[in-house]
Amino acid sequence: MECKKASPSKGLIRAEFNLEEIANAYKHDASAVSVLTDEKYFQGNFEFLPLVRGIVSQLYFAKIFMISEYQVYLARYYQADAILLMLSSSTMRLIVCWQSLHILLVWVY
Repeated sequence: MECKKASPSKGLIRAEFNLEEIANAYKHDASAVSVLTDEKYFQGNFEFLPLVRGIVSQLYFAKIFMISEYQVYLARYYQADAILLMLSSSTMRLIVCWQSLHILLVWVY
């Protein structure tokens, strides 16, 4: 299940975006919860992660358009269980960073 306010292709999806309400709706049925952290394209935020963590007990992960390794550190700082990376190619530097932080990676091409 996904906490998404907007997308690059559809624009604003939920004008009345209530993260707590969405997380509460998912907490009984979802196997995992995806939290959009990209601000520019999805109107997400890393600060959404602890809000969702306070509501759900399932695995939850940061969904990121990866542009720097700093984002990996932010995901770890906000205690994401995993990162769903949206990227077309990767560098060894970023892969080493992810592995050193012991973050589960899910690849999307």
